[in-house]
Parts: sequence; structure tokens; C-alpha cells
Amino acid sequence: MGVRLKIGNTEVGAQSGKNVGVMEKQCDDSERLESQSPSNEESKFGHTRRALKSRHIQLIALGGCIGTGLFVGTGATLSLVGPANLFMAFVVMSAILWVVMNSLAEMTTYLPQSGSSVPLYIKRYFDPSLAFAAGWNYWYAYAMLVATEISAASVVIQYWTTSVPVAVWITIILVVIVILNVFAVRLFGESEFWFASIKIVAIVGLVILGIVLFFGGGPNHQRLGFHYWKDPGAFKAFAASGTTGQFLGFWTALVRSGFAFILGPELITMTAGESEAPRRNIPKAASRFVYRLMVFYVLGPLVVSVIVSSNDLELLQAVSSGTKDAGASPFVLGIQRSGIPVLNHIINAVILTSAWSSGNSFLFAASRTLYSLALTGQAPQVFRRCNKNGVPYAAVLASAALACLVYLSVSAGSAAVFTWFLNLTTISG
Repeated sequence: MGVRLKIGNTEVGAQSGKNVGVMEKQCDDSERLESQSPSNEESKFGHTRRALKSRHIQLIALGGCIGTGLFVGTGATLSLVGPANLFMAFVVMSAILWVVMNSLAEMTTYLPQSGSSVPLYIKRYFDPSLAFAAGWNYWYAYAMLVATEISAASVVIQYWTTSVPVAVWITIILVVIVILNVFAVRLFGESEFWFASIKIVAIVGLVILGIVLFFGGGPNHQRLGFHYWKDPGAFKAFAASGTTGQFLGFWTALVRSGFAFILGPELITMTAGESEAPRRNIPKAASRFVYRLMVFYVLGPLVVSVIVSSNDLELLQAVSSGTKDAGASPFVLGIQRSGIPVLNHIINAVILTSAWSSGNSFLFAASRTLYSLALTGQAPQVFRRCNKNGVPYAAVLASAALACLVYLSVSAGSAAVFTWFLNLTTISG
């Protein structure tokens, strides 16, 4: 008898007809037994604890890791390849991500063990050498992405004031992120719960506002419809002319859109090792992941393509100057064109919380990846060390140390360093 896992609903089948309740009881019993009789290695290094509640997991699934890639990055893609390519790229990437989420959720629900991660499942089901390479590649990417998002957040703050040195903002953001990750996983879960709530409310509000502007409900009563799909056009050629350039434009949009999807399914897998009742909460989170894809990654880019032109002068200027704040957000530019004031500051605050939240999530992912590698003997054993709250603090501090490269922004400028980090992270695939 094999294992049946239904991700479309909250039921997960088990071997020989055993139901979820039996599997949960067995899992809980084994955890209690381990806590009562810890092994020598656990006594020496400690172990993680299941402190993430169901509401933490569900909100992380809906809004975790959504940062500047969606709120700002869509503007650069729109100006480069046009609205149709932008929309199609996000639809295709969402379909791919849905398949990945289901596959990971099945493996994670079956084995929600301590140190759950993609490299752990690669080692178990495929090959240890590939797991080693993938694990260190994941850790490098996540640790560099911490620096990327902190750099982006510091640029966002400079939208309001440039009188404070950028090093001050970097230090504040980095220290807060480390505090949220190093003391207790419950702090991480609670912070991501509220960060995700802000992002969900913001994007839903922007989608509704986009629909209103679509039908001419803005202050200037201009009915937008699909006007910008006709003038200047739905497709912009890239690197070549004619249909070849339009085809290359789609693939360019597909590659660039990947930054907005980073760590979506993987973060849910990594939380499984520290989640309460993972065989119940992980399938529930995976089944709700489709709402995140539909609202954030399908309706969001569609609204962008409707409310702002791909040849908007302010958008082109912001993209060419490397701006990463509200000045480069297509949501803000489109809404300003409709005559709505003040909203640019509100969206800038949302972009700041999104970048901060993403940095928080990436540090969690980097530390747990390093911890997972240490558990399987593919990283130094010191990274297995956990504090009394079950946090692998050595892995957190090592990952945060690499993120200190963000201080390059002090001499080279935040916008330039953000581009450097973006290039460094994309080479990891």
C-alpha cells in the first residue's frame, strides 16, 4: 500500500487506510518520546521545537516572501517587454509554481521532520552529492537575498528622507531581523503573520482600486479599459525586431518574473519541521497557496498592465535610474495618473514592510537550510546548535554575517548595490 496525499483539501491519506488522526497521534507520541529520552547528539546540540501555529503557517503561505519583486519589479518588466508579455509570464510562472507547491507539499506532509528542506528530500529520494550542491546553493542564494532586501528597504526609506545616513537604516533593519530569528521561532511566526496581513490587505485593495479605475471610477473619470494594450501596444520587441523580438520579450519577462516568486513553496516546506500538527497544517497551507497565486501573481500584474503605460516617461526614468521605492512602483504611477493623492506614501510604506518581511523570511530560510545540511553531515556540526527555545542560533548568526555585505551600500549607493545583489542571487538559478 502506498501513501495517498491529497493537497486539494485538508485530508491526507496514510498507509493501509490509516487516517490523519492516527498519523498525527503517532507523530505526537514520537515527539513526546524524543523529548523525554533525548539522544546524546540532541543533548549536545539541542533541537528545534514545533512552535509555529496554524495561523502562522496559513499567513506565511498566503503572503510570505512577497517583496519588491512584485510591487516594484513589475514596472521594469512592463517598460521592457510590454503588458501582454508581463501578464503571460506571471501566469505561466504561477502554473509552474503550483505544480512545485503540490509536489513539495506531498513530500513534506509525508516526512515533516526536523530540518525539513528541499536538500533533505533530494538526499533521501535522489542523490547525496546533488543534495550537497543544492543545499549550499540554496543557502548562498537565501543569505544573499537577505542583503538584497535590506538594501531595497534602505532605498525605500530614502524616499521620505536622505538626511539620515543609509548605514543607520541598514543597521536597524538588520538588527531587527536577527532578533526576530535568533531568540524564538514564535517571534518569526508572529512577525510574518502581521507582515503578510499588511501585504494581503494592500494588494487586495490595489486590485479593487485597479478594477475601479478600469471602469472609470477615479477622480478624473477616465475609463482606462485595455487602452494601454492598444496604445502603445500589448507587445514590445526585445533584442530583435518583429515576431522574433516579441517572442524573446516573453522569455525575458518569464526570467525576470522569477525574482517575485523566490522561496514561495520552499518556505512552507521549511516551516514544517517547526510547525504544530504539520500533517494537518501543511496540506491546508498548500491548498490555499492557489489564492496567493491568483490574487498576487495573476490579478496584480494584470492591474499593472491596465493602469500604467509601458512607455510612461516617469516609469522609464525611474527604471533607468535604478529607483526601488514608490517612485518606481507601477501601482503608484498608475494611481497618480488617475488623480488620487497621498497614496504614494501609503504604498511606499507597504513596499518597506514587504522588503523587511522578505529579508526576515530569507534569513529564516538560510538558517534552516544550513541547519538541515548540518543534520545530514553536509555542513559543520556547529550549525546544529540550538538554544533553549529550539532556534539554530549558530546557523542564524552565520547567515546574518554574510548579509552584512549590504554595508557596501554605504560607499557605492543603495540602488547600485541592490543591482549587484540581484545579479549575485540570480546566478544561483
